[in-house]
Amino acid sequence: MQNLNHCEIFINIMYHSVHLINVKHSKINLGGRVDGALHITNCTDTTIHGSSQQLRIHESSNLQFYRFCVDTGAILEDSTDICFFTSGDDTTLLTQTKDFDWFRIDKPSPNFRVEIIPPEEDKKKCN
Repeated sequence: MQNLNHCEIFINIMYHSVHLINVKHSKINLGGRVDGALHITNCTDTTIHGSSQQLRIHESSNLQFYRFCVDTGAILEDSTDICFFTSGDDTTLLTQTKDFDWFRIDKPSPNFRVEIIPPEEDKKKCN
């Protein structure tokens, strides 16, 4: 999917790979699991729900991921203000996300954060 602006997209089938390119001010709900990589390039001000085996984020900013489950952690490159909201059961995003623009091991990357939200708040934001 590319060049979307102010859109709401709901996909309820499984894909082996999904590419989001130049998506702005949108809501993407991947109702079916991405059984491979979700590639996000040059996207801003967008909310994404779903799960994938891999998550790769490039040249993007102000992305919010709700209930996003990823098997191997996310990879960020040239991206800022990325937020993963989770109910706290899955620590993969917190412990395995790699920011290729942040090489310090003594401080967390300022380019992404993982926020734990209460289950009742999670339901409100994700529906």
